[in-house]
Amino acid sequence: MSEPRPIDCTTQRLIGALTLSRAQLAELVSVSTGTLYSWATGRRRPGPENAARLVEVAERHAELIAFQAAEIARTLWPDGARPR
Repeated sequence: MSEPRPIDCTTQRLIGALTLSRAQLAELVSVSTGTLYSWATGRRRPGPENAARLVEVAERHAELIAFQAAEIARTLWPDGARPR
């Protein structure tokens, strides 16, 4: 078993990937923050195009988070001997 190495700025990138403000999400989906609020509270529902945009944003962020997690694992356990 290898000893873990210190986490570098990869952690900061992962934290950044996990935090997305309402304004940032609205910009990515091309709607107003008020529209997002209406969706979140159930007053309105996104139409098909906006729903597709929401899914695309979620998928991109999931891919980014998975990539960053893999980078952290490579930093901590460069020989691949990750404890389970």
